[in-house]
Amino acid sequence: MTYPVINLASLALFLVFLARVSGIFISAPLFGARNVPAQVRVGMALVLAYIFFELLRRQVPPLPVTLNWMNLGLLLVIEVLVGLLIGFTAMLIFLAIQFAGHLIDIVTGMQMASVFDPATSAQQSLFGQFQYILALLLFLAFNGHHIIIHALYQSYALIPIGSLTFTGGDPLIFMKIVGTSFSVGLQLAAPIMAMLFLIDFSLGIIAKGVPQMNVFVTGMPIKSLVGIMGLFIVMSYYGNFFSHIPKLAYTDIISVLKAF
Repeated sequence: MTYPVINLASLALFLVFLARVSGIFISAPLFGARNVPAQVRVGMALVLAYIFFELLRRQVPPLPVTLNWMNLGLLLVIEVLVGLLIGFTAMLIFLAIQFAGHLIDIVTGMQMASVFDPATSAQQSLFGQFQYILALLLFLAFNGHHIIIHALYQSYALIPIGSLTFTGGDPLIFMKIVGTSFSVGLQLAAPIMAMLFLIDFSLGIIAKGVPQMNVFVTGMPIKSLVGIMGLFIVMSYYGNFFSHIPKLAYTDIISVLKAF
């Protein structure tokens, strides 16, 4: 009886590919969602890692012959960090969108109600969770998951295996990306917040003219109703707005990778 011979060099190289791919299945939107069963994410990571392994095994430099288990473990940690970096950069824009929904919740008084978010295992505001889920669905509809996979493919050219070192790129790149992401979130929340500001202004005039009226009690349901109606009005523009999000996420990822 003969047993198959395992090429240890090929196995080590596959593990290196798997490590970087696993990073996006921890931190990237859609790929790293905790409400997706772990078995599914592990299976998808194995399949994607095998595809990259077959595509790039002849293009990447071979691993050192003297590579021991300790050095291999360090190399795997570095590759996981690269994958986490890609996923976290793509996730920033969605956190900003969720933050925009949270701002609307504060103005409308909806922050008193919250829902459990299985993706983060934490309580989230209603509008924030709604906008986050809607952004994920539109991101999927505009092939945003293809953008992340393509960025992961490009990462092997920008950051070769085992070469995660800061090369003197823009040290403020993360601050710029965070600023851009949250400006997008504020643009998303601005129309509804402007409508609610006018409601607050009107209620203030009413409170001055009719001091007997309890504006706080009557104003909360009005603001909640206007907020919901405003959200449905603004949603008609979400398609065009979110169509730019995958390209923005890809640009951010490439900018971060070029800094290393």
